[in-house]
Amino acid sequence: MGVVLGLCLGVVASLRPGEARAQEPSSAEGPTQEALREAWGHREAGRRHSLGEEGGDPEGFERCAEAHVALYEAYPDSDRADMLLWNAAECAGAAGLHAREVELRERMLERFPTSDYRRDTLFYLAEIMQAVAKFEDSAALYEQGAAEFPKDLAAAPALNNAYLFRLGLGDEEAAKANLDAWVRLYKRKDPKRAAAMVWSWQAQLESDRKRRAYAEKYLEVYGSKGGLDRRVHAEAVIAQIDWRSSCSEPLLLDLCVTLRRKAPHPSARALEEAQARVEARAAGKTRRRDWSPPATAALAESTWRRPKRCGDASLGVYTRHKRKARLAERAQTRFTKILKLVRQGGRKIEIPAEDPRRAQAFADAWAMALVYRADAALEDYLAMAMPSALDFHAPARPEGDGVSKADREAYRAAVRRRDESQRELGRFLEDKLRRGGELREAYAEVRSTRSLEWTLTAAHRSGMVSLSFGEQLAGAAVPRGLRSRDQVESYCEALQDVSVPLVEQAADAYVYCVDRATQYQYFVPAARDCERLLAQLRPFHGMSPIVELLGEPGYPPGEGPTRLQVAGLIAEDPTAPKE
Repeated sequence: MGVVLGLCLGVVASLRPGEARAQEPSSAEGPTQEALREAWGHREAGRRHSLGEEGGDPEGFERCAEAHVALYEAYPDSDRADMLLWNAAECAGAAGLHAREVELRERMLERFPTSDYRRDTLFYLAEIMQAVAKFEDSAALYEQGAAEFPKDLAAAPALNNAYLFRLGLGDEEAAKANLDAWVRLYKRKDPKRAAAMVWSWQAQLESDRKRRAYAEKYLEVYGSKGGLDRRVHAEAVIAQIDWRSSCSEPLLLDLCVTLRRKAPHPSARALEEAQARVEARAAGKTRRRDWSPPATAALAESTWRRPKRCGDASLGVYTRHKRKARLAERAQTRFTKILKLVRQGGRKIEIPAEDPRRAQAFADAWAMALVYRADAALEDYLAMAMPSALDFHAPARPEGDGVSKADREAYRAAVRRRDESQRELGRFLEDKLRRGGELREAYAEVRSTRSLEWTLTAAHRSGMVSLSFGEQLAGAAVPRGLRSRDQVESYCEALQDVSVPLVEQAADAYVYCVDRATQYQYFVPAARDCERLLAQLRPFHGMSPIVELLGEPGYPPGEGPTRLQVAGLIAEDPTAPKE
């Protein structure tokens, strides 16, 4: 145990700076001095043996323990009988007889409830039980020691150990009681330390209702006493719960949005059409990009039917749902408050380097506030409706003597509709592109927090800004006024052309998201969605072509080309005929 034995015990170290000291009893009070010196001599012989000195005895500690036990049993009512049991337990521990040591210390607690050795015995036993993984027994002893000696220096560490053991054992009620007792010791003399301990408990709470109430109580009692970073964390816990609760619909990665998108499963006919488009592009006959199915695939049917939407079901349709105004406003006000605290705190936010979890919690809270504040604007952005009466088709200019005045007027009206539609679409694009740029800038700010989880979430959101716009255009509902095939084709193709760069922009954001998640092996739900969407937009991202990896295929002699394809590793072709 590292404690000086004998008739004058030193101060107990570590958790046990105890005051218990063994004093030499007189022969009238119990054992004779000669008997005591003989028992102590066994301990000295064991010590010499352990140090490799002459006169040592390998069984010295064990003999010391039994000699003291014999003296105790001979003089059980001596006023120093507790000292005999204490020395016996110490010698048993030094001999490695831990079961015997536990037995003797437990006898000490039972037989001498007011002994000067009681404090040290309680904490010694607690440490022994901890060492042999009897955590429930250890916690009980720590609790008993702290309760009986609340002003002792070891009381707070004992309660801390008991708290951790009870928590690990799943006894939350006892753990909370230990935490409260610990806080009572420090609340006045060290409020910062008490606040830190109090805040640590919130991670154990499972329900949002309990976590929110606990965070509010913490802020009410401690405010910034536990550090500005913990205040920010507490504010973020409340704000996140309120923001999520403000939406009555199932959340889409915390957005109050519903997304309808079917995974593309091309039919044999669709594959044939895709091959035809590839050949047409190779021949320079079309400008269409192949990031998604053709906008006018439905028009290829032999009997044309007016489609309801451009594109197909693989293009996403986003529906924004209204949040509960009061709850959402309260959450956004708190997010703004968090960002103000961070700006004003500056260098005052000091987190010890040896506490990375605390630093991460602060970074996550700060980044979360940035993301959710931008999310409010993103939801409005997703709700922006396209102009509903666009028509980009103008028939061929009527020429010749037989053209009637009505035909000429119809043509001019069609041109006016087309030009006005182009201007109206231009205004819509300008407004939405401006808002999209502002959103991407807001999400880019999250990188400065160094929160990996929320940086990935922000990258996913940036991709959504561009992809949702591209899909809104490419999968737009066909206006009711467009009745002819030519009108519908002109409408869908015009929007398809505008959507292509937006989808490419989204793919770039997903590349960043997936690359960072792969680099740090950190795949939160947002990163998984980035991966899924990137696989659709750029199926071969991160994959080297087989030819690049292995070179051109070679063939065995007689089964194909006989010349070996040299990849730079072989100086010459060994199959070539010798000259």
